[in-house]
Amino acid sequence: MIDLLDAGLITAGAILINPNDDVQAVVLPDGGIEFDGVRYDSPSGAGDAAHGGSTNGWVYWLADTSSGLRPSPDSEKNCGRSRMASPRARHDDGPDRPRSRNPTP
Repeated sequence: MIDLLDAGLITAGAILINPNDDVQAVVLPDGGIEFDGVRYDSPSGAGDAAHGGSTNGWVYWLADTSSGLRPSPDSEKNCGRSRMASPRARHDDGPDRPRSRNPTP
């Protein structure tokens, strides 16, 4: 979160919310996140506490901005891999097949 503060993409005191769980947290000047009176080092730590289970904090929290609710600017970078379908899911060609190997010279 400190990188987002340093880049001016979010400000200390910004409100983070999750409308599904009806909770909010605050971005601290040092990049921490305060939820329910407790300081957390990461969005996921605060998200886990707010949700009562494991979360990807970069996706869990939305920043409450003057332009409306916005996902974290880092959410794509930090969870892009999990949003992509696996190669098997994209190409369902039946049972696993051995991969061909390059012939050795």
